[in-house]
Amino acid sequence: MAPRKPSSTTTAPIATTHQASPISNSSNSTTLSLPDSLDIQLPDFAAQVPTDWFRPSSSSVPRTDSATFKQESLIAAEQSNSLQLQSMNLDNVILTAGNAVKATKIGDLLMTYQIGIETIRTSSVKLLNQQQLTVNMGKQLLITTEKGRGLDVKLQGEQLKTQLEDAKNNILMSDVQGYQQLLPIAEQSWKYRLEQASNMNAEMLQKLG
Repeated sequence: MAPRKPSSTTTAPIATTHQASPISNSSNSTTLSLPDSLDIQLPDFAAQVPTDWFRPSSSSVPRTDSATFKQESLIAAEQSNSLQLQSMNLDNVILTAGNAVKATKIGDLLMTYQIGIETIRTSSVKLLNQQQLTVNMGKQLLITTEKGRGLDVKLQGEQLKTQLEDAKNNILMSDVQGYQQLLPIAEQSWKYRLEQASNMNAEMLQKLG
């Protein structure tokens, strides 16, 4: 089988690289700078497959001598250590952020508790205010009742005065009516007396004459 000519190494872009932008919270100083996307170039795995399974040179995989292999292996191992430490630190940051979120939940519960306490205090003040209003309304009712009683007494006094005036007027009317009824009798009596006096005077004049 004729060996296939190795193709040049190609890469498949995963995402377009953009400038990193900070993810921040304007309400505080927390800022996390992350790239908008990751640009990872993957190897051309198809080109790495040998066209002749008995000739490694038919693969596009580059050759590495022993010294370079040892050096690059050491670098890769040390980079792996660094990446593992980075991963562990990221795990710790995740735990720390989770604890911070839990702390905010505790803070929120504490604020809810304080709001509940203030609500109770507000309700207590409203209750005391309403109770005082009830007491004041009771006092106002007593004042109105006493004023009503005073008016009743004044009314009774005015009624008695009216009744007394009516009685006086009735007595006077009775006296007037009595005098009016006695007036003809008195006139008749005086007429009779005048006639008797006149007759006596006439008799005395006759005797003297």
